[in-house]
Amino acid sequence: MTKKLIAALLSAAMLFMLFGCSGKSEKTQSAASGDAETSAQSSAETTLESKAEASETDIYEYTDREIYSGSSNDIYGVAYIPEKDGKTPLVIISHGLGANHRSCEEYARRFAEKGYSAYVFDFPNGSRPHLDNKSGDDSTKMSVMTEADALGEVLTSAKGWDFADSEKIYLMGESQGGLVSSLVACDRPGEVAGLMLLYPAFNIPDEIHEAYQSLDEVPEETEIYDGLPVGKIYASDVWDLYVYEKLPAYTGKVVIVHGDNDSVVDISYAQQAKKTFKNCELQIISGAHHGFSGEYFEQAAQYLLDYLKENK
Repeated sequence: MTKKLIAALLSAAMLFMLFGCSGKSEKTQSAASGDAETSAQSSAETTLESKAEASETDIYEYTDREIYSGSSNDIYGVAYIPEKDGKTPLVIISHGLGANHRSCEEYARRFAEKGYSAYVFDFPNGSRPHLDNKSGDDSTKMSVMTEADALGEVLTSAKGWDFADSEKIYLMGESQGGLVSSLVACDRPGEVAGLMLLYPAFNIPDEIHEAYQSLDEVPEETEIYDGLPVGKIYASDVWDLYVYEKLPAYTGKVVIVHGDNDSVVDISYAQQAKKTFKNCELQIISGAHHGFSGEYFEQAAQYLLDYLKENK
């Protein structure tokens, strides 16, 4: 099986700071009595505009909380929760194949700073051997479909969390996690407020069919992605998966962010998805590869925040 089958985000951790500002201004009331009402109204309108402007630039403090989710409370994750009143929208973030929850935590932190809760977690058996996966470490039992089942369990658990607005739960996924998030959104569209995808690996079934002519050729166990052991289930679970037949089932707003220099998942897969989803925008980052870091991360994070702002 070729290495290009596997998609995962391995960008280095980034330190960043955002600074909010309040563009508050005042209008001077006219001394003339005839202008007093107009001046007061203008001042009030300006103050309202300034408060709205400030709310968009506020940076929130946040806390992180370890949470085990799922029907058996065996899926490990970390929630990043902004310190603000009331329940908040929640973004559930799915990592790519072979990674773990840490690969997406910078997005989670960025969301929390902007007032959205975020949850990153370890897919059961979904990490490379040298990575710490607190949800299980037998990758030969993992497939796209086992991860879809796990994400479904996380979604069910999240609806009962005290900090999360159950009516505003978004799914986000990178690479294979993007495919997984799409499948869950299509199966449970009424429970997913929005879908955010980073270079989603809609090519996985095609790559498997290119590697093997039939399921009989698939070995019981093999290694892919620089030493990630996978079982036959990885191929068999998606052998008859026709991704683009499923995508129209999700009618909510979708955003896909993809680099035009991605050699792992060709951008044509995202372009086809844009045509197939009922309501989808595609943001292309010029020069970006598979996985975003540095300026590419900043661009992607801003696209996602813009999406959340427009669809909250």
